[in-house]
Amino acid sequence: MTTEKDAQSKAHLLPFSVDLEGPVAAQQYLNVESTEDNTKTTILLGRKLVGRNVNLPCEGHIWRPDHDNEDRWVKTGAPISEFVLWKKDRSPDENDARLKAMEGWFDIAEAIHEPIPLPS
Repeated sequence: MTTEKDAQSKAHLLPFSVDLEGPVAAQQYLNVESTEDNTKTTILLGRKLVGRNVNLPCEGHIWRPDHDNEDRWVKTGAPISEFVLWKKDRSPDENDARLKAMEGWFDIAEAIHEPIPLPS
């Protein structure tokens, strides 16, 4: 097993809510170990979590409210092309409800942003 030192530069989708938005001391709280079968394990808030990388179909960004104007959002950090999907006690599979919801959202986002041809 190897320990990931760059956990702070990755996006993580946890199987529970945390009443905090923004940066955290990931090195202190999220000690991720990678296994030979490409899964990841950690213990967070007393819970054993098992995760795996999920590739995004397009490059994304993490956004936060602007400190000067909370109605405005600004990009934070580098773009992301993958995230770690976590589940309690076992690795998430292809049928995970959160993955299915994201796949549906990507299809909707692609459809609404596709150019509409003008009649000639």
